[in-house]
Amino acid sequence: MNKNVEILAKKIGLDINTVFFLLEESMIEVFSNLYGNKVVCIADAPGKKIRVSFPYKKRYGHFDVDLWEDEENLFVNSSYDIDFNLDKINSNIIKDIKESFSYKIEHLEKEKYFSFIYQKTGELIEGVISDIRDNVILVELYNSKFKGFFEKRSWIENETYQKGKKYFFIVSAVTRKPFKVKLIRRSKVLTEKLFTKYLPPYFFKCLKRIPGTYSLVETDHPMNDEFFKIREEVRLLSGDKHIETFHINDTKRRKGKGRKKC
Repeated sequence: MNKNVEILAKKIGLDINTVFFLLEESMIEVFSNLYGNKVVCIADAPGKKIRVSFPYKKRYGHFDVDLWEDEENLFVNSSYDIDFNLDKINSNIIKDIKESFSYKIEHLEKEKYFSFIYQKTGELIEGVISDIRDNVILVELYNSKFKGFFEKRSWIENETYQKGKKYFFIVSAVTRKPFKVKLIRRSKVLTEKLFTKYLPPYFFKCLKRIPGTYSLVETDHPMNDEFFKIREEVRLLSGDKHIETFHINDTKRRKGKGRKKC
């Protein structure tokens, strides 16, 4: 079992001691439900054992302990310890432990994924369209670990979306209940983040955008052939027909005097 736990811990990216702790929690939960909340359980997942301490004398179903049944006659300091080996207990109990453990692992994974993707809010993300419906497009993110929702109101007019094709999006919101990752392509941030993706050391600010038609961007990158090549790539990825750029030191353009296009 220890080897299986080690493999599971590596697969889900958790410390092995954390996984053992969750397994011990499940063992304690199942035995406490089985024998009542007055018992004390000490679990040893690596050793595949659990000790159940009965605080008073009572007869239990599948093993006999000749103890007191009348709660008025209980000995406060008396207890009986029963050790159980997981290899030798009822298969239904093992099944209950596995179900409880699986639920805890699933919940922990969801929390971990939520924290990870929540930090991506407002950031650029690449996804593959998996399904196209009337009012929403489903997008696979991070090799299908997450599913994003690209709603119709966030679509770019006249842009054609194809199943199986990659697109860039901005994560606009992440909700916990229900777990939902909302994606958009109409934002000015999309244009800025695409430029930054290819030219990270430089500054980019999208001052105006008509999604699918036009973007106006200021930057401190030199207006040279390398930049114009990247700009064309950004234009194609953003879905805009034209991107106008000007250098941040172009004071006339910044004040709106003249129209020096690049």
